[in-house]
Amino acid sequence: MTTATGHSVDCTVVIPVFNRGEALDAGAESLRAQSLPADRIEIIYVDDGSNDGTTPVLIDQTVAALPNALAFHELASGSPGRPRNIGLARATGEFVFFADHDDWFDAKALERLVKYARANDSDVVIGKVVAHGRRVAIPRIFRESHASLPAAEAMISLTPHKLFRREFLLDHDIRYPEGRIRLEDHHFVTHAYLHARKISVYADHVCYHHNHPGGDENFSRSAADPETYISSNREVIELVIRHTEQDAALRAALLVRPVQHELIKKAGPRRLAQLDADGASRKHAALHAALVETVPAEVVDRLGAFPRATARALLNDDPSAVRRIDDHEQRLALGAEATSFGSGPASLTIGYRVVVEHDGSPVLFHPAGPDAWRLDETVLDPIDLDRDEREADLLSIDVEFLVSHRRSDVQWHLLNRIAPMLEASTVQSPAGGARSARLVVLGKAELSADDLAGARLRPGVWDVKLRAEVLGVGLATRLKAPEHSPDQLPSLTLPTRSLRASFVVTPKGNLALDVERVAPRRQS
Repeated sequence: MTTATGHSVDCTVVIPVFNRGEALDAGAESLRAQSLPADRIEIIYVDDGSNDGTTPVLIDQTVAALPNALAFHELASGSPGRPRNIGLARATGEFVFFADHDDWFDAKALERLVKYARANDSDVVIGKVVAHGRRVAIPRIFRESHASLPAAEAMISLTPHKLFRREFLLDHDIRYPEGRIRLEDHHFVTHAYLHARKISVYADHVCYHHNHPGGDENFSRSAADPETYISSNREVIELVIRHTEQDAALRAALLVRPVQHELIKKAGPRRLAQLDADGASRKHAALHAALVETVPAEVVDRLGAFPRATARALLNDDPSAVRRIDDHEQRLALGAEATSFGSGPASLTIGYRVVVEHDGSPVLFHPAGPDAWRLDETVLDPIDLDRDEREADLLSIDVEFLVSHRRSDVQWHLLNRIAPMLEASTVQSPAGGARSARLVVLGKAELSADDLAGARLRPGVWDVKLRAEVLGVGLATRLKAPEHSPDQLPSLTLPTRSLRASFVVTPKGNLALDVERVAPRRQS
């Protein structure tokens, strides 16, 4: 059978493998169970020179048990780039999905992703991913589906586990860098974002389960010297610059992620402590060179106060300033407390208040002109501040409300509405006159039976967490129960799954969500 698009296969799944063949089963079983008919799926395993003595045989056994699978055994290349490129070259599907061999799919994932891509004429679809095995926060873009997402917003997700229109990749010659390098997935995905007519996010259901086992056998956890990592990130930055020569604003927006997360966050003492003295010195020198030689000034100016200050210290080749800024950064925190509870026939609501703190006290901002605020010198040394903070930037804070399952580490966003404000404090501005302010967020989150009765909640205890980026620093905290909590907190029954979700207070005074099975109601 041939589809209306002229393709005999809807989706090709490309899976690079290096050792750990015993982890193939979950992914293979999930592909066998796909709701998309087997003859509409093509599965390509590419063995990158596994040397453990068993994986090549296990790959062949896996392929023999799947009616729609192929295996290619190649010489070792040292990273997933070459095996993924081999799989792409052999693929015949309308779409290509790049998976890891120890991950697995939801049963309807490929059908849903292909349908969504066709409905929206998407070149890239980012399907909802959930992580297992260690605490990895799911990106905020998965709070809801997006038919079209700007490339700069999509940069929060640079892993390869996405659906790509195959002809789009071929037309623009988008390939993975090959060889023993790092961030080959960042390079590939960024290149795709730069050319995509439409990037979509499908968040209505989980599509992909990303496994994080212990050990260092996987490509992404193999050791690499700091210069190699930084050089690989420089290539991503240079790729963006080449493709945005006529649009400085787009260039700056796209580069915030690779500059802030892959360069500046690697400069702090907590990261350097993983290296010996020589390695730390070489890493600082490589970061300094990367910022001086590749990063446009307007990108640094877009950063929050702390990464901006660290970038300036690196540009000035001043390791002592980097350490001083990092010390202040470690003392930033969120203080969060529930303020109200509500319940209805199909939902629970919880009101809360968040205050940005430093050393346990609210961070103060002093008026510094129209729509500008100066950060208090106890929070960041004046010598490290290059400008005042724009009020619009401070009020653009985005607080995420999540529940995290204690045993599996699975996390979900709840529906959440917030109202950030600069709340007047009792402290006068150092210059006199107007009072200083503190950054406060009032929010209300909702647990809805309609939203969560499908497959999201499972029995067990779910910790309630808040997450936000403040002054360029990612912060997370547990939500404290009110000082005087009611004796009985509200609960919600999810009838389609015979579950009851109840807010509870932990021994440490934090809020949690206890989900337990209840007997199904008898029909009269």
